Amino acid sequence: MSKSLTAEQQKYIQKNFKIPVDNRFPQTFWIISLDIESKMPTDEELRQLQSYCEFKARDLYLYRSDKILIMELPKDVGHHTMIFRKGEFPDGNGEGWFYRKLMWRIGPTFIPYHLAENYKLNTLIELLNGYENITPEKWQAWKKNHPDIFPVFLT
Repeated sequence: MSKSLTAEQQKYIQKNFKIPVDNRFPQTFWIISLDIESKMPTDEELRQLQSYCEFKARDLYLYRSDKILIMELPKDVGHHTMIFRKGEFPDGNGEGWFYRKLMWRIGPTFIPYHLAENYKLNTLIELLNGYENITPEKWQAWKKNHPDIFPVFLT
């Protein structure tokens, strides 16, 4: 099992990237959050998560998104939080990315599920691309408009 993020790392993430660090079952309706048991993401990955938070807020909340995004840590009552985790779940590889949703109560804790037939470790970009496959045009346009955060070779 991975080590939890230190208090210093949590403060760094929250202050510099506005990403809440919480457990896998948060009691707050964050737009996105990072599991406290995650491996420390790189600054590049944290910028990508921060940008993804903005993408989700603007896509889902339209006229209210500015109000949500100026919060110290973006949240909205009733939002179905997406919780991210890097590494060490479940096979000890420190670089794979996983996610879960706040209201999941049955099934695997995180996806990709390590016992699934098509299981493979994902980079953060691969994970986000896979999740945004229902309306990929919006996500692709977002990444294209943010080349400093999502370099072409990564997307």
